[in-house]
Amino acid sequence: MFTEDFLPLHTHIRPSDWAVFNGSAQSVFELTQKDKTFFEGLFKKMIDEQASVYTNKYDLLFLYVLECIHGALKLEPEAAARNQTAATRLTDAFKNLLADQFPLVYPHQQLTLRTPQNYADRLAVHTNYLNRALKEVTGRTTSLFINERIMQKARILLLHSNWTVSQISYSLGFEEPTHFTRAFRAYYWQTPSSLR
Repeated sequence: MFTEDFLPLHTHIRPSDWAVFNGSAQSVFELTQKDKTFFEGLFKKMIDEQASVYTNKYDLLFLYVLECIHGALKLEPEAAARNQTAATRLTDAFKNLLADQFPLVYPHQQLTLRTPQNYADRLAVHTNYLNRALKEVTGRTTSLFINERIMQKARILLLHSNWTVSQISYSLGFEEPTHFTRAFRAYYWQTPSSLR
């Protein structure tokens, strides 16, 4: 996955500017043999360039990434087939806000948006309106989306980091580690320590 960290500092382009990154476009494509050959060749060029001693190789790698993005955009079916309503646009905006909070890389990082009210305020809508829109489009509530993502991240951090349970708890916005343990047990039916 290419993230904003991969892009050179001098570029104004951000992944959220591109439909393939911001959740508004198709994210998985079935490739034809021709497409497969194109992308394999592109990634081979990237690997070869990464191993080279060329001074400006990162600029060239960036261009290859752009070529990859444009290749994916060309595979995207026409947007006219999509039925965009206010509810689907709000749902997309909410999902983007939720995704933008991650990854948490350092224990001192903390989620800034933790409650449905935080998201509604950022999106400039009433909490009930946001909840109705999400329910209409996805069948799920705002709280369910937020909790599910926080618990997924908690599980990943417990399994793949050396952070303490207290650090994970703080990072995910829980006031006390005991609150985190209780929420984790309710979601996964086991304590954070037993999972680890």
